Amino acid sequence: MKDEKYPKGAITERGKRLYDERVRPNVDEEAQRGTFVAIDVETGDWETGSDELDAADRLEERRPEARGRLFFTRVGLGYTAKIGGRPLASAPEND
Repeated sequence: MKDEKYPKGAITERGKRLYDERVRPNVDEEAQRGTFVAIDVETGDWETGSDELDAADRLEERRPEARGRLFFTRVGLGYTAKIGGRPLASAPEND
């Protein structure tokens, strides 16, 4: 599904800017290197986690409306991703 609110590349651009402005000054890049960060690109709110799902769950627990507008990165690494939804915790079992 195409997100009409953000033109192509806007979520990534905004997510990177928010990381530099709000997250980077508040994390210890050496101690937390590789930790996943989920950023709500509308509010700038963010959470860290052991993986993308953990970071998203923590953020969505406080801000359920953030679902569908998350940007992911890893502390101290060049990894980035934009997600319009989020992965399921586990696939349903077939009976």
